[in-house]
Amino acid sequence: DSLFAAGACGLADAQQSCDLLLRLIDERVDKLVQLHNQAPDQATIDLYEDLHWLLLVAGQFIVTGPALLSRVLRPSCNWGAEFFVPQALLHLAVDEPVDIGASRCLLQMAASGHCVNPDDPWPPRNVMVHQIPSFIRLISSVIRLLWLQVRLGLGSAQLAEDNFWLTTRFALVYLCYHVLDREALMANKPRSPILAILQDETSEPYPAHQGRNQNEVAVRQLRCVDKENRADGLITDTTRCCIQGLLTCARLALESWSSEPQVITSATTLIEVFSRNSPNPSSNLVCPAWYDICAVLCGGIKEQNEIWPSLTPDSLIDLVQSCLCGSWAIDRQRIIPAFEQLHSAADSEPLLLQLLHSLRDRLLHVTSQFSGYSRGDAATATTVNNPAMGNLVTGLSASRGIARAVGSLAAQSDSVTDLVSYVWTGLLLPVLNSGANVLILRCHNSSEVVQTLFHLFSEVADSCLIYLANVPSAQLDDQTSAASDPTTTLGSVASSVFLDLVVTLCQNYAKQNVGKVSFEPTAEEEHVAELQLILNLLGRILAHEFELRLTVCFTNDRTNPGTNSSNSVCAVDAAIVGLGFILPMISEQMLMVPELCRGFYSLASYACELRVEALSHLSSAQLGYFGQLLRLGIFGSAANAFPTSATPLGFGLDAFSDMDNSVTHQCLEIITSVVDYCLTVRARTVSSAEYEIARHLVCNLGLDTRLLTDLFALITKDTYSVDLETVFSTAVLDLIHLDQDAYAQLVSQWLKDCGPEGSAVFQRLRDAFISLASPAEDDGAQVKQGSRNPFTAGFTELKPSRIGRLDFQKRFHAFVAEVRAFVCRG
Repeated sequence: DSLFAAGACGLADAQQSCDLLLRLIDERVDKLVQLHNQAPDQATIDLYEDLHWLLLVAGQFIVTGPALLSRVLRPSCNWGAEFFVPQALLHLAVDEPVDIGASRCLLQMAASGHCVNPDDPWPPRNVMVHQIPSFIRLISSVIRLLWLQVRLGLGSAQLAEDNFWLTTRFALVYLCYHVLDREALMANKPRSPILAILQDETSEPYPAHQGRNQNEVAVRQLRCVDKENRADGLITDTTRCCIQGLLTCARLALESWSSEPQVITSATTLIEVFSRNSPNPSSNLVCPAWYDICAVLCGGIKEQNEIWPSLTPDSLIDLVQSCLCGSWAIDRQRIIPAFEQLHSAADSEPLLLQLLHSLRDRLLHVTSQFSGYSRGDAATATTVNNPAMGNLVTGLSASRGIARAVGSLAAQSDSVTDLVSYVWTGLLLPVLNSGANVLILRCHNSSEVVQTLFHLFSEVADSCLIYLANVPSAQLDDQTSAASDPTTTLGSVASSVFLDLVVTLCQNYAKQNVGKVSFEPTAEEEHVAELQLILNLLGRILAHEFELRLTVCFTNDRTNPGTNSSNSVCAVDAAIVGLGFILPMISEQMLMVPELCRGFYSLASYACELRVEALSHLSSAQLGYFGQLLRLGIFGSAANAFPTSATPLGFGLDAFSDMDNSVTHQCLEIITSVVDYCLTVRARTVSSAEYEIARHLVCNLGLDTRLLTDLFALITKDTYSVDLETVFSTAVLDLIHLDQDAYAQLVSQWLKDCGPEGSAVFQRLRDAFISLASPAEDDGAQVKQGSRNPFTAGFTELKPSRIGRLDFQKRFHAFVAEVRAFVCRG
């Protein structure tokens, strides 16, 4: 907020602020160059501090918008939607003589790195700066500083991160025009000297890179003549020169600052900006720097081993996504109409396919080191500190970048089905199959590998699942498929194959972790994190249920109650079956973690809302335990006969005495969904199999007299949540309709316990129950004709109507008020 205020205040006099920032930054950069080879002292530290704040203020001054780039660099929204160019800067120097040629020359010299010699003066003596706007000089000085940082290692890692942050904001807004109101910005271009300098009139696009045979030469070994648009001297297009110069800085930072994760992250963010937003990418991205960046991914093993380990997982994901998206943008017009021909013609293979082939070779090489178990060997766990583990984590992270790129490209065009199919068959399917059948078994002792694997499945579910519904499945090679792999069924779509793999992943994870005891100090935290990731994965699958319904034909056959079959299941089926495998690990102790507790009940509630009959995939034991978890969510630690954890806790079970209302709300919704389904089945003529499913759910979930009695007992507790009354009354009404005899027994017991018949308390309670069973006159159809029991006269065996529910809510509210006024029960 303070930086935003400083930038806004500076706009009050933009010209003077530009002059001041320019002078302060140039002075401190000159001092920094002089002190570069000296040992750090207090003066150097003070200099770093000055430049740190100057760069941050300058970033807020030149671009108005949020400080955190992550707020606007979200896959779900347009990049830069919250940024805009201040009007004061648009009209800067509008009444002064401006030398457009000299301004562009200065900016191009800074961007191309021609002034990185510390002994050379800045600005160059051969450039007349008196007619160059101070804003252009400021940007040129900042870019020159970035070159000094990545070429000579000038300054600190914090300063490098600050400068990448500043230049990324500049690139996003001034070079890529991703702003809040692009039309208004373009309308101001003829009257803005700044925009006239930065944006040249684009000419005919340069031809895109035609590629080389990947078996003849690697991307990193391409000769200069193969990297088109390479010219000696300055590039005449200012935008193109700035983009390629900043890409070169980012590439140099990957090496010179490889030991500083925050700098690497900032550099990959800049690369990501250009890969997704560069204007005319077929010319602006085609430069040696772009091919060198791609060579980090698809170069030789030596090049990959030098940089890959220095990248954090998030940086590697962003870098892979950026390289694939940018390479797609370069050759998009050539790839879309003839993907198959380009794929089969090795002599003209586009850069995108070279990247995919190289990544595939590396990923299959990494996963093949753990494939012994898939060929029948013993399921021996791999040592955690095995060097192959580190390569596996980076490989899985790279796969996440591939999945994210596929989702991004598929969302941009309707003509990338061939590309999605190619990536799925050649890359994602082998890795996911290995992960679900082999890696989860061999690497279960490494929580880092397990969590990365869950992240990968979640990324595929979030980015690719809806596009896989249009892709046919593929037969895996014998070397990469498990003998019992269910995904090799011919005629299935890729989305169904992925859902099967998710179920297999959950099954094998449960096989290794149910009942597992570890004495590591971080074991419990890691286990909680893994369970949260599984719940997140299943939740992302459920989020695409409706899209998959539009494209995938589901079978109407239902598996027998108590089976865990996962063949030909929809998204809800897969989520429920996967949840069933991990249910034994969802203990009371685990649910004391708020995030895990909310995630579990939210997932179960959403799944039941979508298709409650999917619960039939759970066995009787699984349903019984799930019913106990529902009671825990409603009644807290007061849930009778709930199996408590044998492990001593740091705090007692009293922490559950006041269950969060949102959890209780979701549990009551689950009960309502199940009972509604059972009432619907009972009301119509259906197959015996569906009737057995309904009976299976009611009996094993414990939707009986005991549950109804316990729910009514909540009315008389010391605390009663009015916020839950609507969903509470709905669940109670459904249970009454499901079993009226149980409700009649409850009423009789309450009347018996309240006092002798004929007493005032007995009569008031009896009248309250009679009023509860008396519907409004307009809903008289709900009254059973000839009913001898006045307490059940207003209820039927049918599913309550919407009007009946609303009427019961009013009567239930009056009933609660009446009962709590005179009944005192423990």
